[in-house]
Amino acid sequence: MKKILLLALTALTLTAVAMPHKVAFSKLPKRSQEFVERYFPAAKVISVELDRRSPSAEKYTVYFSDGNEVAFDGGSGDCSQIVMKSGSVPVDMLPAPMGEYLRANFPNEGVTMIERLNDGYRLQLANGTSLDFNKDGRRAEDVGTE
Repeated sequence: MKKILLLALTALTLTAVAMPHKVAFSKLPKRSQEFVERYFPAAKVISVELDRRSPSAEKYTVYFSDGNEVAFDGGSGDCSQIVMKSGSVPVDMLPAPMGEYLRANFPNEGVTMIERLNDGYRLQLANGTSLDFNKDGRRAEDVGTE
């Protein structure tokens, strides 16, 4: 009986530690704070959550009053995902080749989501189109065709 109780208590404790919890904006890595201040200067931050799935996999998520969200890697402070419920991802934050591709092929479509992947980026456009790019910002399907 004691073993079952100890096991249940351990499981409950581990679950509680892994759940996201609110932190102050000032607890974000400096690089993340600067990113928010540069690209979302007029946006009102309503909360910041820290998710500690493991010591090496911390993630911060910043929630804005307009429903937009930005996620950051806990260690580096680099932006890992942006989800726009209102407006579009600012094009000046994208690698230059990516911005050029979007202006040439989707001039009237805003970017509603960008996610940094291990091998590049995935974008979602307002019309539902999903596009993959490599780390250099070149369209994934176009790499190696030149």
